[in-house]
Amino acid sequence: MSLLLAGCGTRVVIQPDQGDGGAVVADTGAPETAAPGAVGAPCKGDGDCTSKFCLSNGRCSKGCEVAGSCPKSWACVVVPGRGPMCDCDIRSTSEVACNAVDDDCNGLVDEGSPTCGGVCVDTNTDPKNCGGCAKACPGAGAPNAEPQCAGGACKLKCAAGFGDCDSNPANGCEADLASREHCGSCAYACKTGETCSAGMCTTVVPVDVTVLLGVTGSTQPMLNAALPALKDNLVTPLLALPGVAVGVSYTCEFPNSPYGSTGDRPFQGGVEPTTDASKLFASIDGYPKMGGGDASDGMIEALGTLSGRPVHPASQPLTCSAGRAAGGCWRAATRRVIVLFTDDTFHNGPLLLGPGLYAPYAGITPAPQDWPAVLGAMKANGMVLLVMNATTMGGDAYGQYKRMITELGQPATDIYPSATAAEATSAADAIVARVKALRGG
Repeated sequence: MSLLLAGCGTRVVIQPDQGDGGAVVADTGAPETAAPGAVGAPCKGDGDCTSKFCLSNGRCSKGCEVAGSCPKSWACVVVPGRGPMCDCDIRSTSEVACNAVDDDCNGLVDEGSPTCGGVCVDTNTDPKNCGGCAKACPGAGAPNAEPQCAGGACKLKCAAGFGDCDSNPANGCEADLASREHCGSCAYACKTGETCSAGMCTTVVPVDVTVLLGVTGSTQPMLNAALPALKDNLVTPLLALPGVAVGVSYTCEFPNSPYGSTGDRPFQGGVEPTTDASKLFASIDGYPKMGGGDASDGMIEALGTLSGRPVHPASQPLTCSAGRAAGGCWRAATRRVIVLFTDDTFHNGPLLLGPGLYAPYAGITPAPQDWPAVLGAMKANGMVLLVMNATTMGGDAYGQYKRMITELGQPATDIYPSATAAEATSAADAIVARVKALRGG
């Protein structure tokens, strides 16, 4: 704040106090006006002011003891050689309405401002008195909207992500700007086959997800605990994604001793990829309960079937609709994803390290699928494997899953702990996010 005063005698510059930024100047003695003015009156020198104090901004001042001795919004400033005096910085050549500040330093606050009901009102900015008293802007209380006044004209301020696309303030900002109809703005609609993401229309890759459930005797306790998560946290939100269909199939073991028992199957088809949740839930709730024999299981055979490899006579294939790809009954031009719920190592799968097969089958005709052949088929079809790991039997199973995932070119994070209901819920949520990313948009 600067304070520049004129007095009698020659002009003398006095340094301001406390970094005041101004100076006090003594007058040459020549009179400037015939009629001295009060505080805030225009002046050219001390002689123009009743107080004999003229500020450098051309306004009369006066002495003071405290800020309260000065006009509203003025300050009381100590000036060396002159004592404390009222000071004011001119902010505007005219008053700003209703800001309780003496903007032009004329000693008056908000003079000339309109009043409505005796209250100072800026009709340029007040939404309740926009352009005149009692002219309220429409839209108060409407969804996602706040009425505003600018330059005496009403407008709606919309909440982030919403727009007033029908120009009707009564219903507020009714349009969701994350929708395909109004993607990022009122004027932009997405084309057929596009979805709206982050305010932009993008092309979505349709995805088929087959949930492959291990149904061996050892897996069933964990599977039973996971059933609510599989339906509520996996299937339901997946079906809510445009372009996503979900199927379900089952896997256990060959019925040959010592690997399995009568009634077992390495693959049993359930429901081809669909958007019918009721079919999926009925199949999951009534999943086939099989036995299994030794420690390792027949999931490699099931993966081979879903990837289009020859179906073994011990398996029961899916019945596919016309135009579907054999094996998994995949729709045309879709990204293929298998979500495998399992708890143990796999016969004919990869070793944890080095070449060769883990616990290879013997004595089964025709020969079962093996991992190298299944890996080639899965990669050729661009398939993604996501493992819900329900094992409680040590590290060999995880190590085998990790090698399979890695050889498919996927991150190890595509293995999800699922041995408890809570883990299965978290796994399902994460898998939905993964599928959404694969789908795009």
